[in-house]
Amino acid sequence: MARELFQAVQTAEEKAELRIQEAQKEAREMIKAAQAKIVANERAVTLEHRAMYQSILEEKRKSVAAQIASERPAVEKAQEEILKSARIKLSDAAQAIVERVWDDGDR
Repeated sequence: MARELFQAVQTAEEKAELRIQEAQKEAREMIKAAQAKIVANERAVTLEHRAMYQSILEEKRKSVAAQIASERPAVEKAQEEILKSARIKLSDAAQAIVERVWDDGDR
């Protein structure tokens, strides 16, 4: 009787050990699956952020291009006025240089 009881306890311990091993195996598999999901989620978020960054960057490019295009006529007009003013002063400057060289030589 004692032997049967001992054997029953031993069998129960073996079954418990097998269940513990199975539970540990399942836990490791669950951890691996969770880690894989985390990595996949991180990749998806990274791709989403990259796409969002690209779209923001493209919007800024368009905005700057539109701003440049809208300001271009005014900038060209200002440049033309500066050139016109420089052309008017060019003959006076050339005349002053000639007079200075004529009066003082080439020093």
